[in-house]
Amino acid sequence: MKSYSIITILLSFLLLLNVSFSQTVYTIPWATTQPAFVFPIYFEEGTGQKDTLYLAYDSLANGGYVGVPSDTSFGVQKMKIDTNKFYACWTTNLFSGPNHLIDSVFKANVGHLFTNSSSNYYFPLAPQIRLHGGILPLKVSWDKILFYNDSIPFPITVGSPRGEGKLIINYSPNNEISENGYVNSNYFDYYYTLITDSVVSSPCTVRDSVTISNVFGSPQPVHQGFLELRIQAWTGLSNIIDKIYFQNINVYPNPFQSHLNISMDYELGSDVAIKIYDIQGQLLNSYTLIPKRKLSIDLNYLNSGIYLLEFSNSYFRYHKVIFKM
Repeated sequence: MKSYSIITILLSFLLLLNVSFSQTVYTIPWATTQPAFVFPIYFEEGTGQKDTLYLAYDSLANGGYVGVPSDTSFGVQKMKIDTNKFYACWTTNLFSGPNHLIDSVFKANVGHLFTNSSSNYYFPLAPQIRLHGGILPLKVSWDKILFYNDSIPFPITVGSPRGEGKLIINYSPNNEISENGYVNSNYFDYYYTLITDSVVSSPCTVRDSVTISNVFGSPQPVHQGFLELRIQAWTGLSNIIDKIYFQNINVYPNPFQSHLNISMDYELGSDVAIKIYDIQGQLLNSYTLIPKRKLSIDLNYLNSGIYLLEFSNSYFRYHKVIFKM
């Protein structure tokens, strides 16, 4: 994992606690009626050619299938494009059908809410994206502040985003993924990430990105893979700090080199669950803290960088950033 300047990380975390999120309102340029929420997705291929797709939500959208005729007022209609240039499009079928290598494609995808078998809500129903006419590396970027937008149809959690993007990348194993400054060289065919984007590590960066690169540096065409993108209810970690318990939780040393000591001076009547996450939101390990006792954790196996501790029991939930030297 990439090493970080402790001062830079600390400043970023402090900014996170006080940042006010301006809510830029985006529109679908050619739509006669604008959806309630518009999420642009920006693409740039290896020679510098760019394109933009639009994912959107509106409660009046008719289904959210790409190409539903009654949704043309929201911009869901075929757009004439130059097939000699790089372009991105929404598609219901990756390899055949009316969207395959023709000169008219769908550039917007507007849906209402759907639910899967686990009762998780998301939009749109048809999330597949195809790209043509360019070469890797492919950069995909977005405005992460949009996940805080009041028009997203998910419950609000104070201090946290309303939604997150479920991004699936399917490319050959000769590629690597760069996300939030972290390069995943162990990528094999199928990569899944949540693009909230990193609420903890980089609050100053309004737009963030994922880059797909060929490890051999060869000019691999972008159409040799595909993407999927849905927006769903937020499942990440809360950023709210409970000041009462904050004063009674001791974490030291911080920054640390190998061992981290944790103690709690306040008796809550039940043990405290501790979870440690990396900056991608992946759970790394779990521990149990008995109040009024000290817990010493060996974290020598971690790479240098920033991590997040989550403390919780039936009374509270609290998060603290820690730094590995």
